[in-house]
Amino acid sequence: MTKRIFLNAFGLIVIIFMVIIQIGAKFLQMKYGLTYLSPWIPVVINSCIILLGGLLLLFNFIDKKKYKCIFSAFILLSLVAFIGFSSQAKEIKENRNIYSVSPDKKNIFYLKEDGQTVTYYQSYYLVFGKMREVFPYSVEKIGKPRWVTNDVAAVTYQDTTGHLHLYLGTYGYRGSALSYKYVTSLTRGIWENELSNVNLSNIRGNIQVSDKGSISTYASDQIVQFGTSGVVLTDKSSAKYAYVIPENALYEPDDTPNNLQDIQLLAFKPNLENIEVVKLKYTGGEQ
Repeated sequence: MTKRIFLNAFGLIVIIFMVIIQIGAKFLQMKYGLTYLSPWIPVVINSCIILLGGLLLLFNFIDKKKYKCIFSAFILLSLVAFIGFSSQAKEIKENRNIYSVSPDKKNIFYLKEDGQTVTYYQSYYLVFGKMREVFPYSVEKIGKPRWVTNDVAAVTYQDTTGHLHLYLGTYGYRGSALSYKYVTSLTRGIWENELSNVNLSNIRGNIQVSDKGSISTYASDQIVQFGTSGVVLTDKSSAKYAYVIPENALYEPDDTPNNLQDIQLLAFKPNLENIEVVKLKYTGGEQ
């Protein structure tokens, strides 16, 4: 008898807890714009409420075996019907959700694709997300995200005209963190990778990239910054290169780097199949 009372109380507490979660999620959505990262999370929670509620009724108010079988079938059919109905919702049926967890398991890169529109969501507590930005171009195809560092994820996408673009999801900061920093001002100088025959020159705000002898120059209006961690270099119609400051970069209060010998910029080009990162080491120039 004591065990039955304990199980009933435990089941009731779980149901109340799940109902509170759902109410809390609705409150967070209305007040702060937060939503579940996956549309299946509320479906799973509601399914558990239906199942546990049905079991409590079954074992406490129905005695005859015949009626228990009938009610068990009713619970099962209700559960199947609810999941089936939920799976037809537009958010689940038509939208595509793209997730990627950082190597250190602390961040989630989350995109929601609705037709040709892709929206980036900032994750909170690994369960909730808040809409941060809609991709500026209509999307035809999107590649697999690549975590360049533990706090920067990159994804390549192709627009409806066939041009490739890069988007960076950033979760950390670079510089002294006392104010917003510009990546170009934190990475002045010349950076090279002799094995890959790639070098990057950042002098007085203009960036020049040499890739196997092919040289391209980017003015300030061709540099798109993401957070304080990385930039994408464009030719106005598509992305050409990007680079990210590594997590181990240390800066003085005036944002002067104090461990240049340990810093290697992480450079890469857009690629729908696999983003390959080249490490560039500082070799001199202004700081």
